[in-house]
Amino acid sequence: MELLELESRALREKYSGVWRIDGSNEDALKADLLRLGREFINGIDLSSDSEEAAKIVVSRLFPAFSDRPWLLLFDAIESEPLLNKWLPSSGANVLVTSRLSSWSRDVVTVPTAEFTEKEAIAYLRNEGNRPDITDDGLRELAEKVGYLPLALSHLGGFMRYKRTVTGARILERLESLLEQPPPSNLGSPSVAATFEMAITTAEADAPGCRSVLAFASFFSPKAIPVEVFDRPATMYPNVMQAVASDADLRENALGTLDQLSLIRFHPESQSFDIHVLVQTAATPNDQPRAWWEAARNVLYSLYRRDAKAQTDLTARYISHAYHLDFQSPKYTGDLELRAFAMKGRELYEALSEEEWQKEIADFKQRIAAAVEAHGYASEEVRYELNQLALRCDWRGDQQGHAQAWRSATEIVLKLEGLSERAIRHADCYCDALRKCGLHRWQIAQEVAALGIRVVPFDAEELTDGISVNADLFGMTRDRMVEILATVGDTCPPDPSRFLSLCEVELNNAGASPEMVRELIAYLGRKLGVQQGGALSIPAGTGVLGSDENLYAAINQAMQQAVAEGCSNKEDLFIAIDRALRDAGAEGSSLEYLLDEIASQFMVNRSALRQPSG
Repeated sequence: MELLELESRALREKYSGVWRIDGSNEDALKADLLRLGREFINGIDLSSDSEEAAKIVVSRLFPAFSDRPWLLLFDAIESEPLLNKWLPSSGANVLVTSRLSSWSRDVVTVPTAEFTEKEAIAYLRNEGNRPDITDDGLRELAEKVGYLPLALSHLGGFMRYKRTVTGARILERLESLLEQPPPSNLGSPSVAATFEMAITTAEADAPGCRSVLAFASFFSPKAIPVEVFDRPATMYPNVMQAVASDADLRENALGTLDQLSLIRFHPESQSFDIHVLVQTAATPNDQPRAWWEAARNVLYSLYRRDAKAQTDLTARYISHAYHLDFQSPKYTGDLELRAFAMKGRELYEALSEEEWQKEIADFKQRIAAAVEAHGYASEEVRYELNQLALRCDWRGDQQGHAQAWRSATEIVLKLEGLSERAIRHADCYCDALRKCGLHRWQIAQEVAALGIRVVPFDAEELTDGISVNADLFGMTRDRMVEILATVGDTCPPDPSRFLSLCEVELNNAGASPEMVRELIAYLGRKLGVQQGGALSIPAGTGVLGSDENLYAAINQAMQQAVAEGCSNKEDLFIAIDRALRDAGAEGSSLEYLLDEIASQFMVNRSALRQPSG
């Protein structure tokens, strides 16, 4: 049975990677698991027990991808107990191909039968267009390739292309190729035989076909744009440079591959499709990393070239960028998405405002459909929100980026509570808020509304660049940072309270009051809190109409009080209270502000005489 072809862009975005595992026997299955394990787990090859090493891959690798799982393709499984033994507990979705007809009830089966004998004969009769070959001859050919649709497709293309080769001669060539072991990464002898027969013929008639197909094997299998072959020849592997530098050779090669059904060409879009098994068979064994790097470099050079022309880069290139980057563990040992993210940003910045609004409208429509089908608190809605957040970030829409992450975080919290995945989502939300220009304490306020606490004040971050003369300040820099950190760890996300507590603790620890006032004023500016002398005034209260009017009134009141001989904080507080009321301040906002000032002055408002104004 053939592997199912992953055609959907949504599937490619949904999974961290796709990995084929030969399930025809346990040794082959373990070998494929270990091949993947080598890309992620250092020293996995050092184990002398292959079974134990493969179990480590299953138990440690896949659970690390619980947020974006792998899709594992167990091909040609001959035993359900064998499959159950090697299924990961989490971090992977599983697709199985098998000739078994009976499965336990927890397995969802999708019948994908081969062609019947009658269907296979009719298919070859139509595709091969060979009236000289009898039905018995077609039956014998179809039987040789196991009635597999892809193998029959290659066979029909060959019959049509090579009309001078008799049916008997085709059968001889098939039998000869079937005697050879198929490539270890392909598994199907029939597909391997028909592919080799077709590609050998193609290369003989149109030199360069094999290298063109090899290069195409690194892209997503659907809608590969023909311009991936028209960049400067030096960008391609050596064996491909001749065909890359000659447009006639390229066109002849693509035409020949299409005639032999190795690709399906679409003239209207100047692109072509290639079956995943053909990609597997065509992937070069010699220096595959160099081929992969060339493919990725070519694709990104097309971004740079075509962004200026405002082509529809999203539809034409983005699925191939995903595909190339998700292959990176095979060739670099790590999942390299930075280049793709950079190009994704370039791609979305190149969209017109009309195109961007259409993208947003499409996302809203998908999210609404997901909500209707599955409810708001569902994985389907969370996934769409994650994708929307990514694209808003690329576009530079940081407000949309933050809102999408907030909504996604809310969903995970509803589904799982304060799980590890919820914390990761909250971290992404915090990063998005940071890109919006919010201070750490403001981010802590936003996240607190979700029931998650983030330390609002980072002492190391706040004091970065500050040098301290211990003799003048009254303590070492390390001791100062330690006090600030202790206050920050327990303080709510209120900068005025934080600064007030820091001032008290530093003074109690023996620091110079004058130096402490300077430090508090500096920290206030860094936290985005306006200063009134040594007083921290929170921004955005609305008292007196604007922050500027408020700060001016407080500063004037403090200066006048000092000039009149005010010598204690109680009298200074009363002077500020009176000045604000005289200026027309009133209501709950004023009371909140006065409570904050009283807290910083460490005075008891109820014990003070009320201002006469």
